[in-house]
Amino acid sequence: MITTYEDKTEYSHKVLELHCMSGLKHFKKVIGSYVLFHLIFCFVFALEIAFVCTLYALQKNTSLFALGISLFVLT
Repeated sequence: MITTYEDKTEYSHKVLELHCMSGLKHFKKVIGSYVLFHLIFCFVFALEIAFVCTLYALQKNTSLFALGISLFVLT
């Protein structure tokens, strides 16, 4: 049983620290997923731009160029 003010304060700080550590761990997991999703999206976007530019320079009248444009618009 906690009787003094100092003991209550120390107990409260320990409980608060445990909750903060748990929340921080969950926050880091969410942020990591968020960053990974956006990096993948940026990579796919850059890949599509490169694909379209390459096909435009090489072969303007092919179905691959149309596929590249459609993928770019789809994204």
